[in-house]
Amino acid sequence: MSQAITSTQNTAPAAGFRADLQGLRALAVLLVMCYHIWFSRVSGGVDIFLMLSAFFLTGSLTRKLGSGQKVSVLGNWLHRFSRLLPQAALIHRGYRGHRLAGIAGHRMAGADQ
Repeated sequence: MSQAITSTQNTAPAAGFRADLQGLRALAVLLVMCYHIWFSRVSGGVDIFLMLSAFFLTGSLTRKLGSGQKVSVLGNWLHRFSRLLPQAALIHRGYRGHRLAGIAGHRMAGADQ
């Protein structure tokens, strides 16, 4: 009986869908969008993103260590980078498109006065 208890104690909890965390992620997206649309009148979205990122990263590393897997900092960074690179490229292209079209320049020109 003690062997069964020991084996269940070493098992890391399974990662699954968490509606509460997805709700926080949606709230963070809305706050960041509102911040950018209404120019600094709403904030807090980035703080929520950073908190969620730390929570997910800690959970992932805890599950790996709990299951006896080797944790590689470089491997972890490369994995994160490979997931973020396509989105960053899309944002960069969109920004460059706005700048080339002159859309952002007109809005920002009046902000300095």
